Formats: sequence, C-alpha cells, structure tokens
Amino acid sequence: MIFMTGSLSSVFSKSEETEKTKFLILLEKTKDGIKLSGVQGCAFKELSFSLKDYNSQAIDQFGMSSLKRDKPEKDNNLANFLFTIKKTKEGFSLEGIEGSTWKNLSFNCSGTCRQFIDQNGMTDGK
Repeated sequence: MIFMTGSLSSVFSKSEETEKTKFLILLEKTKDGIKLSGVQGCAFKELSFSLKDYNSQAIDQFGMSSLKRDKPEKDNNLANFLFTIKKTKEGFSLEGIEGSTWKNLSFNCSGTCRQFIDQNGMTDGK
C-alpha cells in the first residue's frame, strides 16, 4: 500500500513539474534579424536582435542568455527553459537544452515568417 502511494505521488509531481515548464514564444524574422515575443512562461514581452547566419544565441525565460548561465531562481510564474537559436540560409534552427521535450527544431523561412514554439515544439499558438 505504501509503494502505491509513493508511485502515485511521483506521478503527480511529474505532471506538476511539466505544468511549470509551459512556455509559448512567437518567433518572427525581421528585416534586421529576429524578434521573439514571450506569450506564456517568459519574463520578457519582446526581444529583437540581429544574428549573423550560423551564429547562435541562447534564450531562457528571462531573455537573451548564455550556455554558462547561473541557474536562475525558481519562479512559479515562469517556465524554466534554455534553448539556442541560429539563423540559417533557409530559416531557423533551434536546439533545446533545458525545459523542452525537443532537442532540435528547424524550419524554412522565406520573406515574412512567423512561427510559434512551445515546450513541445512548433505549434499554432493556441
């Protein structure tokens, strides 16, 4: 009986952990580079920056970051994630490092381009 209670508690803990890491970001290609809009789970509302082809930039729940960042303090209103974004000739390539179920995402982007991403990958933003 105790084993079953422990297992049940573990299941609830994992689903609660997943709930806390939910994020939603709108990624847009701009004339000068990249614009990210934090829709859910982010401290930032908008980030805009230029990025040369094949250079990457780390992004976390607070905005632009680095791979050697200090672990941020837990905030129940924010997701806990870290990924890198790289501009390629065809579009964008992202590498999920922490807080996402995906390891790599890439998509083509010609002209005006908008793509929502969340902890599970590319989404329609709903």
